[in-house]
Amino acid sequence: MNQADLPPLPAPGASGAGVCAIMRLYIAVAQDISAEQLRIVSDHMQTCELCAREHLHIQRATRLVAGLEASSPSSRVDQAVMAAIAARTGQSSEHKSASPPRPIALPRRSRRRPVRIAATLAAVAALLLVVFATAQFLSSYFLPGQQTAFALPANLSWGAYVLYHTQTKMTAQGEPYQISTYHQLATNHMNVETVMDGKIDVMMVTDGDQALGLDMMHHVAQWDAHNWGVDESMFDLARLRQDLRAGRAVYLGKGDFKGQQVYRIRCDNGLILLLDMQYRPVNVLQKANGPGTGTPVYTTVRLLSPAQVPASMWSMTIPKGFKMGTLPQNP
Repeated sequence: MNQADLPPLPAPGASGAGVCAIMRLYIAVAQDISAEQLRIVSDHMQTCELCAREHLHIQRATRLVAGLEASSPSSRVDQAVMAAIAARTGQSSEHKSASPPRPIALPRRSRRRPVRIAATLAAVAALLLVVFATAQFLSSYFLPGQQTAFALPANLSWGAYVLYHTQTKMTAQGEPYQISTYHQLATNHMNVETVMDGKIDVMMVTDGDQALGLDMMHHVAQWDAHNWGVDESMFDLARLRQDLRAGRAVYLGKGDFKGQQVYRIRCDNGLILLLDMQYRPVNVLQKANGPGTGTPVYTTVRLLSPAQVPASMWSMTIPKGFKMGTLPQNP
């Protein structure tokens, strides 16, 4: 589609079925539009789940088609087609209706037929995927109760909180241990304590750059103890905004978690982030295959006021009585 054939883009922030129909045209030719047009379309997809899904379906179909092996008809097929054209042309010009047309010999089965069949089936599957995505897109507007939109408020911030969560994990030998994390979201300071009853009690404090590890059982300190940290990327609000805008994170709709209504967002790592109705973290689900399924990653998740957390939690001064050494192996 030439850009001259495209209707003008709607104004930023506009919504509705007509707006999405135009956006869908631009999504289909996203590689050929200008950077400014792409920015407007990307901003729209950040707030419209249906257009974001349409973009994902088109991307997947494009990858499927691009991955097909190149193939072409055999020379026998070309000869049969040309013979048919010649026969039809000769009959129409000479008005020979009395004599029946000469049968065309079917080409022998080519050894490459299985490859061509596989390629054809893959192309059909890709086409069906696009058709299904388009039908799903249109039905969401013309069937009542199907339209869904999602956007993080522009003024949303988690910086006023300390995120506290606990998680129980298992060692390779089947021994349970618990990880307790305090994460000051405004400064990215973290205090992570890993405890295995009678065996391990290690606290790691980091300011985002340095990481101090403290063996609370043996009073040993060690710098650069980053391996005792935890992955907090699920609670990076700036990254979540970018992933929603780019389609790497997909809004799945509302759900229920322990009697609380939540927004469900599937992130690019396959985990589902749950947010409350004020868009604040509630938990993360793993192994989720649909609404009502999945296992919570964290045993406890709370948002605390910084005043509720002692300042000593962020201290990176080696406590009195501790000696420098090597921490035990992380379970």
